[in-house]
Amino acid sequence: CNRTLHGEAGRTYELQIQNPHGVYPFVCHLNFTATGGLYGDIVQLNLAKFSIGKFVENYHDVKQHGECTEGFMTISEQGLPNLDGRWCGTASGYTIYYSETKSVNVTLRLDKQPPASGSVSNGFEFRLIYKFLRHSDAKLRNDNRIWNGDLVPGSYCNRNFYDCDKSFQQAPAGPTLDMKV
Repeated sequence: CNRTLHGEAGRTYELQIQNPHGVYPFVCHLNFTATGGLYGDIVQLNLAKFSIGKFVENYHDVKQHGECTEGFMTISEQGLPNLDGRWCGTASGYTIYYSETKSVNVTLRLDKQPPASGSVSNGFEFRLIYKFLRHSDAKLRNDNRIWNGDLVPGSYCNRNFYDCDKSFQQAPAGPTLDMKV
């Protein structure tokens, strides 16, 4: 915790966080920085195991979706607005985050010891697999032939799409097959 992590572009690294001393609140800051060239331009984070805090639904106020109790994770990026988004609960499936910038800050916070649940012995699991990628290797993100909409200024991922039928380019034609029905 409380460190900056670097690495070589294309290599895969793994990190597991625990709270061995049982001190609460437990706060862990991690910074992932791609320094360019052989060390990559953007960051890929794969949440291999994630169980932190609990999401409690808010049924009384339709404008508020709910809140994280007992703990949460936040992600922020250098130069982008801090939206104060919080992730909590238990994740499953393929959960990957790609940065927009060269530097990503991940903060984990546990306010109290969570109750044990299922296979999570202490109610907290965090294992991250991360990579630093060159822009040239992040083809789907950076291929100029693929239009992903126009980024909304001041947002992480909101996009505007205009004249979609004219903006999307067709893939190169491949072999054809004549069929009779």
